[in-house]
Amino acid sequence: MFRRTVSAIMLTLLLTSMLTLAFNIQPVKASETIYIRADGSIDPVSAPISTSDNTTYLLFADIYASIVIERNSIVLDGAGHRIQGTGSGNGIDLTGTSNVTVQSIIIRDFGWGIASNLGGSSSNNKIVDSQIVNNGDGIVLYTSRDYLITRNIIAGSTFQDGIWLYDCSNIEIVGNEIDANKREGIVFASSFTSYRAKDNLVTDNNITGNGDGIVLYTSTDCLITRNRIVGSVFQDGIWLYACSNVEVVRNDINTNKRGGVVLATDSRNNIVSDNNITENGIGILFDSGPNEILHNNIIDNPIQAIKRYSTSYVNVWDDGYPSGGNYWSDYAGVDSKSGVSQDQLGSDGIGDTQYIIDADNKDRYPLMTPWTPDDMPPVTLLVIEEPKFVVNDIIFLTSDTPVTLIPEDNPGGSGVASTSYRICNGTYHGGWLPYTTPFHLASLADGVYTIEFNSTDNLGNVEPSNSIQVTLFSWNHVFEDTYGRRTVLKINTGHKFFQFITPDKDYGIVKAAYMRQSGRAIIINHCDSQLRLITAAVDTKIDFCTAIAWDVQARKFYYLLDKPGIEN
Repeated sequence: MFRRTVSAIMLTLLLTSMLTLAFNIQPVKASETIYIRADGSIDPVSAPISTSDNTTYLLFADIYASIVIERNSIVLDGAGHRIQGTGSGNGIDLTGTSNVTVQSIIIRDFGWGIASNLGGSSSNNKIVDSQIVNNGDGIVLYTSRDYLITRNIIAGSTFQDGIWLYDCSNIEIVGNEIDANKREGIVFASSFTSYRAKDNLVTDNNITGNGDGIVLYTSTDCLITRNRIVGSVFQDGIWLYACSNVEVVRNDINTNKRGGVVLATDSRNNIVSDNNITENGIGILFDSGPNEILHNNIIDNPIQAIKRYSTSYVNVWDDGYPSGGNYWSDYAGVDSKSGVSQDQLGSDGIGDTQYIIDADNKDRYPLMTPWTPDDMPPVTLLVIEEPKFVVNDIIFLTSDTPVTLIPEDNPGGSGVASTSYRICNGTYHGGWLPYTTPFHLASLADGVYTIEFNSTDNLGNVEPSNSIQVTLFSWNHVFEDTYGRRTVLKINTGHKFFQFITPDKDYGIVKAAYMRQSGRAIIINHCDSQLRLITAAVDTKIDFCTAIAWDVQARKFYYLLDKPGIEN
């Protein structure tokens, strides 16, 4: 009894000690910067980061320190843990790295949350599924390229910006929450002389409550699409400075303090289309041109559109007739006429009078109802030309058979931008190719193949890939008349196909009613509603064939004699 009581007391004390220890575990604090060295080692070794392959590095506790990555082609997985600073330095330093993925990390209270510093360009990195909050700036990249920044929360930057990029190209910012940053949500910055931000994509982001939403300095060939840009508290939703060939398409731009879209200081050849620009201080503010501004819904802005300075800059505000211009909620005109000059009887959904912005800028064809953007991708039809043979939904063709793709966009759509296809089977995998003219399954072995194909319109709507299965075969023997009758007989013994061609008609690929090979001889006896064909003698070794054919409808005989000759 005494021993049992002592054992019970000891067990109780042990459990109490374990629980006390568990509840008093503190986040690991590092007294110095943590490095993932180029050789794969972790410095210091006591840092709460583990790796089994020097490729994937996993945090297993919170860290109060910066992490500098010096090794390329790795994954740093925070597993939901936190990296916390004291208001300065970089949370994660990617300077000079490539092919690094940073994912599932909470980064807060640093000067810069994630950075690639000046003088050490980085490339092909990914920042994914992380929370980058309450830093001076969220993400800062200098002279970097080919980044993917996706599915992150980038919020509460206390100094300036959520994402700040200088002289960067091919950066994709996709599907992030970018909220309540002191100045800009996203900035593409460049010097005003030699550098330009280029070929960047900003899409499907929620950008709310920042000082400004998206700002581009001296940028070119960028696409801003399908973003929600709301409630900028300092000035503008989207601000372009000295930009060209930038497309601002299909965004919701609402309740920003000053301008919904601003085209400033020699911004030209940009496109602003298919956007909802609603309840901003000014819908569109511009002091440059020419730019195309069309098919937008410009609704309930106290000032719908205005030129900032007394200059003669002219922009294009419509897409001609009947495509039309923009929808203006304050348009006071009527729609009782139609036609290019709006002088024909009958309404057409376009106002009979122009919407006047100023003496130089006029929407000639204002829309009477809000514009509905094109969400529909093209539809592509595949046509397999002759020669072919179809039986039980199996399509047989040869390398001489052209395959044609016919893409069509929906009525009123943006038009087809490109069509692509590829050919593959279990052992052969061809890459995607641009379609320009009919193609053939050339230089491929006989067998079953899948042809995949799709099209994309000018707004980036991509058709889901379609596919069709075909069976490619080749002719075992081809005999040509040597006496000028221009008759040809092609034979495939595996599928029992033949093709008989005369000066008057090509009968296409036909499955023989009877075909038998016996040694060097091939015997064909065929009759259908168009053709009767008999091979009187075929010798496959010495390339000899005699055949007679009767066209049932034309009631005409055709002959073929391929005289003896040793095959190559």
